[in-house]
Parts: sequence; C-alpha cells; structure tokens
Amino acid sequence: LIETLADAKKASTEIKEKLSIAVDTRKRINLAREAYREVAIRGSVLYFLVVEMSQVNPMYQTSLSQFLLLFDSSVDRAERHQITAKRISAIIDCITFSLFSYISRGLFEVHKLLFVLLLACKVEIRTGTLPPEAFGVLLKGGAALNISEVRPKPFGWIPDRAWLNLIALADQVKVFKSLPDYLQRAEQYWRHWWDEEAPETARVPDYDERLTPFER
Repeated sequence: LIETLADAKKASTEIKEKLSIAVDTRKRINLAREAYREVAIRGSVLYFLVVEMSQVNPMYQTSLSQFLLLFDSSVDRAERHQITAKRISAIIDCITFSLFSYISRGLFEVHKLLFVLLLACKVEIRTGTLPPEAFGVLLKGGAALNISEVRPKPFGWIPDRAWLNLIALADQVKVFKSLPDYLQRAEQYWRHWWDEEAPETARVPDYDERLTPFER
C-alpha cells in the first residue's frame, strides 16, 4: 500500500510538471501566433483587393487557391531572421511585392496605376496612416451631394462639381474643415492656384506646409 501511494504521488508530481510545461508551451504558441497575426492581416487585405479588381474588369479573376499558393510561396522565400519581428517584416514585404508583381502582369496598362494606388491606400488604411474617410472622399468626392442643398458657391468661376467635392472634403476630412472659409477669404490666391497648369504641383494656399502627400 505504501509503495502504491508513493507511486501515485510520483505520478501526480510528474503530471503536474507536464501540465505546467504544456501551459507554458501553449502560452509561447499563442504569443507566436499573435505575433504572426500581422502577416495574416496583410494577406487578407491583399486578397480582398485582388477580388475587388474583378469589378474593374471581369477578366481580372484570381481564385483563392491561386492566392494561397502565392502566399505560401512568399512565406517560404522570405528572408530568414532569428528575431521574430524582422522575420515578420520580411514575410510581409515579400508577400506584398510578390502579389503586386503577379497581379500587375495580368492587368491592362490603363489599370496598373489604379491597382498601385488601391494597394497603397488599402495598406495605409490598415496601418492607420490613412483615415478611411479621406479615402472615401478620393473615391466618391461629392457625388452624393446636391448643389441646391449645400452651402452656396461664393464665386461663379468654381464649377458645381468642384464645389460639391470641396464641401465633401471639408465635411469628412478634419484638416480641410475650414477650406470653404479660406477660399472665400482669399479668392485671389485660390483662383491663381486653380488656374495653374499643374495645380497638384503648386503651393496650396493656406495649407501647403501642413498637408501629407496623400492630402495634397
């Protein structure tokens, strides 16, 4: 009986030790899984962008199985690092570039710049660098607004469509909240900017020093 109790105590101790090891192992696995979550997130962003490209042209079809093959291949080819953060960064860079190269080869020339723009914007939105509202204004502008229901144009040289886009920009993007007021107070400068051959490269009145590249 004493020997049986001793064996039971020993077995109990071994079980506790193994359970402790299992708990620690599970914690390490969970930490590693969470660390690699950014890879999965980038993959999902890229996949849904590829799916959306079929709305540009029905010929731009990429199956999930094709995407997964490219994804797995990129993970295997990404530069190896002992430091997890560097390994994750290498995988994300490899996946992004591989998908960009693969999809670009199948696009018409006229759509390649659109794909690059969407790719950059989707990534920036996910990282929090680009507000979704700003991207929405870029895509839709003031298309949902009615010229008779918004603040009246201060000057006749401003086209209705441009004014609606400006109102949408002021309503949805914080940095441009006072844009209609600035324009009304400094017509001469804004009219000069509007008449520039390439206004996108000229200094923006009232805003030039505080705009990000995307806002510009």
